[in-house]
Amino acid sequence: MGLMLVYIARDDSPSSSCTPLPADLKQVGTKTKGRSRAPVFPIPLTGLNSKGRAVEISRPPGSTLTAGLSANLSVGDVFYTRRNISIAQGGSVTWAFGSVLQHDVTVADGPRGFNSDWMKAGQTFTRRFDVPGTYKLFCSLHPVQMTQLIKVRRKSAG
Repeated sequence: MGLMLVYIARDDSPSSSCTPLPADLKQVGTKTKGRSRAPVFPIPLTGLNSKGRAVEISRPPGSTLTAGLSANLSVGDVFYTRRNISIAQGGSVTWAFGSVLQHDVTVADGPRGFNSDWMKAGQTFTRRFDVPGTYKLFCSLHPVQMTQLIKVRRKSAG
């Protein structure tokens, strides 16, 4: 199953206009006004139960790696090496892709959305986490086998 949501936002910054539209263009639409903001649509993390059936999970299995301001992780043939990570606010996570298969890192639910390009062996993706909270991640190409949870710890005052 694939899921794609596209939101188009107006950009008033270009200083030149586009070329005219084709004369035979027919614009079909509705008079109903659209949304001013994209809807919040959390995607549940999915794993396999003991019978091999896909089920919703609250977090991936395994222990949590507690990191300071950086964490370096590997991505292999349908797995993230560390599936549960805790990192300090302002810290960065780098995923090093080592598989000939393509993979990515996509937010299913969290305070801020992001995703990497599809990547394979020899490529890396780094994301800085400035907003604290829980980020549930998955590979959009292998969403059941590849899930990850990153908890970003709030900076302590002082």
